[in-house]
Amino acid sequence: MDCELKNPLIVAHEDSVHIWWFPEDFTQERIGEKSLGSNACTVIILLVAQTLHELADWSIEFEENSPFQFILIQLLKNSIRKGNELYKSFRKENQIKAINLNIPESISAIGPEIKDLTEWQTSIYLMDLGDTLFNNLVDGIKDWESVQPPYNPELYVILIAGNHSVLWVFQDNQNKVLLIDTHGHNGKGAVVASVYFSELKSLCHWYHSQMLHCYNSQPKCYELTYFYFRWA
Repeated sequence: MDCELKNPLIVAHEDSVHIWWFPEDFTQERIGEKSLGSNACTVIILLVAQTLHELADWSIEFEENSPFQFILIQLLKNSIRKGNELYKSFRKENQIKAINLNIPESISAIGPEIKDLTEWQTSIYLMDLGDTLFNNLVDGIKDWESVQPPYNPELYVILIAGNHSVLWVFQDNQNKVLLIDTHGHNGKGAVVASVYFSELKSLCHWYHSQMLHCYNSQPKCYELTYFYFRWA
């Protein structure tokens, strides 16, 4: 298994947020054969979600050299490479002019490999991301807790804001939240961050600060799509 990096992960902590910064060359814009960057983020994070689901029994561990670290490196590398290829083929075959694929288009681009996915709820918010993301996520989680299937799957959420799609994973049995962003970040690569659910507000504020710092973006409109995978 190829899980080596040219440069090591940077482990950081900001308040209660645990962070892994990947090297500058480990991003969706730099992995795979591309010439003009990458707009395949929605395809990529759906592939990430599918692979996490297939792992079945995994846990979020931020200790250095933990098994989860090596799993995540390989998982992200494979998903980025494959997502970029699928995105390129889908746009060419379907003559889609839009640079960014929406979620239904991304699911179509992946095809039958995206198995047992159930979209539960989607909402578009004409609101400031920094002011409202936490409250809207909490409202969504409360709704989910009242209707979730009896086998208690992980809940996945795609946040689309500022032309970026990122993945949030809510692991109820560990009481943890995982954020995965495969874009580059001002001299750093992809990033993975995690908190306990009680510290979700800190993670929301941290992500908003990265949008502002890395892209000078303060989104006033964003989309949250909640989904889960049915167990066979």
